Amino acid sequence: MYKLITAPASLPITRANAKAYAKITHTAEDTLIDSMIAAAVNIVQDYSMHQLVNATWELQLDAWPENGLIELGKGIVSSVISIK
Repeated sequence: MYKLITAPASLPITRANAKAYAKITHTAEDTLIDSMIAAAVNIVQDYSMHQLVNATWELQLDAWPENGLIELGKGIVSSVISIK
């Protein structure tokens, strides 16, 4: 089971970029736009099984896999902190 330890510092798209693309110039929908960006990122990450922006995750297994291989389903891994 994966547990998020450190969330990404930013999202892969900014509110400013999203508003420019949608040609929105007012601020009345900023909170909605932020939540839509976050939801879209979560959907893409869940579907693709890839983390889009660096984050720290913990993976806990009940037992060591019989084949000896641990598959990390978050995409490209930049580092492994520990294996216990």
